[in-house]
Amino acid sequence: MGCCACRAIGKTNHRELELHHLLLGGKRMSHLHTMFLCRGHHQGHWSPWHFSHLESRYRISINHGRKSFCKIFGSERELWEQLQARLGEDCPWPQTKILPRRVKLGVQSPVLKEEDYREQPTSAEEREPF
Repeated sequence: MGCCACRAIGKTNHRELELHHLLLGGKRMSHLHTMFLCRGHHQGHWSPWHFSHLESRYRISINHGRKSFCKIFGSERELWEQLQARLGEDCPWPQTKILPRRVKLGVQSPVLKEEDYREQPTSAEEREPF
């Protein structure tokens, strides 16, 4: 697939690829929400190929300027969705980053019993002493 940022500007780059985890709320998303970026667009380590094939305005790494990067190449989500479309994958964007581990792995949660739903004490007097 190559670097998603290079591809966004019409270049094909399969050199020095690194896996970038998308961020949501400042935290890494799951391993399903990743995309390849070349070392330059990921960490800002530019190779001779970058200098000969990319104009200076396209030499912006996501690590050194996320807002500038997104202004030129599109948001991480847009790049990821384009990648999913090229792969023919149907991997939905989660409503929240915080998912129970069982949901992430596709395993059904165990059946909860009535005692699992009992109300928690609200005041200090109702709580059991230590």
